Order: sequence, then structure tokens, then C-alpha cells
Amino acid sequence: DVCSSDLALFDTGAKELALAAYDSGETAEMAQEAYRKARTDGAALVLGPLFGPSATALAPMVSQGGANVVSFSNDEQAASRGVWIMGIAAPPQVRRVVDYAVDQGIKRFAVFAPQTAYGQQMAQTLESQATMRGATVAGVELFDANSADLSTPARRLAEQVKNTDNRLAVLVPVATPRVSAALAALAAAGLDSKSVQLIGTGVWDIPNIGQEPMLRGAWYAAPDPARRADFERRFLATYGKPASR
Repeated sequence: DVCSSDLALFDTGAKELALAAYDSGETAEMAQEAYRKARTDGAALVLGPLFGPSATALAPMVSQGGANVVSFSNDEQAASRGVWIMGIAAPPQVRRVVDYAVDQGIKRFAVFAPQTAYGQQMAQTLESQATMRGATVAGVELFDANSADLSTPARRLAEQVKNTDNRLAVLVPVATPRVSAALAALAAAGLDSKSVQLIGTGVWDIPNIGQEPMLRGAWYAAPDPARRADFERRFLATYGKPASR
């Protein structure tokens, strides 16, 4: 947001830079209009918009000689020449935690995720990254995101991955509070933190996540909490209010 951009500008100590704010709205058309206005006013670099479709809509304007864009979207597909993605994208989180697991000697993976666009993307990312690292994907189970009973899909996954002595990592890209039900179903099927290595994504990166007993010892990729804490401290000191999550 503008406050964070101001704070970053303060940190540089540069006196030849200036920031101007434009409302990019919630549609691609509004973002394009804001971009045109910024360019007319002489902007050399555009920070924003927030949404992937809006960033994608700016790509043709950038390719025609416009100012480069640093979008806050987390959609990797929105990136193109001159359009940079700054949001915390989900696929790199999966790739990072898979790489870490492989480096720890794990060669078998499985996925227990909701049947949603996000869950499917996480499963596909794990499959491609594990394969690239020479590991095996032993099972993928996508469950009904609205179902109250996850025991049946958990048992199906347990059936897929049984009959081996090799260490197994199970990706569970499920946010709280739903993650508790997912973990309980996996544990009941014999896939608890004592028998498998649980891995996750940034949806676990929330305060007090360690209070979930079944996640103790689990791994997930997220930004350095020390850097976030430093940013929050400086933001509060500068503006007198906490930064939004």
C-alpha cells in the first residue's frame, strides 16, 4: 500500500524520487486507466495493481514502451516482460519445501488437498517439482472442500501410499481451522506426524500455528519472520498503527 511504499522510500534516503498514488480499482479497465494517468504524469515505474487479471491487462501497454510494472499479485501467470510479480506466490512455496524435503533424504511424496483451483495448483506443482528432483509421487487425493467428513479420502490416500519402507512426505495445503480436520482424518488413516513428514504452504504462516499439536515437527515455506517483525516495528513507529497482515 501507499504507507509501505512511503516507508521504503524513506529507507532509501533518496531525494530525487517521488511517489504518486492512483486508484487501480478492482477491474482490468480501471487498472488500465490508472496506468495511463500515471504515464501521462510522467511515472517511470508503476507499483501495482493488486490483482493478476489487472496486471495481465497492462502487459500490452508495457510492451509498447510503457513504464515497467511491479504488481502485488501472487499469480505467476500474470508475469511477462516488463511486468514483475511481487506477491508471495504459492507454487514457489511448494517448490521450496519439496526441495528442502529432498535435501533431507525424502524421496516419496503425497498430496492431501481440497478440490479447488488452489488445491489443484498445489498438487500439480508438487508433482512437477518432485519429479524434477528425482522423487516419486506416491499418491494424490483431492477432497471435497465442503465435505464435513474427510475420513474416506484420507483412507484412500493411505491405501495409495502403503506397502513401502521409504520415508514419505505428505503435502497438506489447508488453512486453519480446516487443517485440524484434515490432519485428524490423516492420523486416523495412519498418516500422522509420527509416521510421515507433514509439509505445507504459507497458509500455515499465521500466529500461534504451533498450537496445533498435529503440526508439531511439520515443515512449510514462508518469509523470514524476523524480517516481518522488523517491518512491523518500523511501520508502527512511523504511522502509529500496526501494518495489516
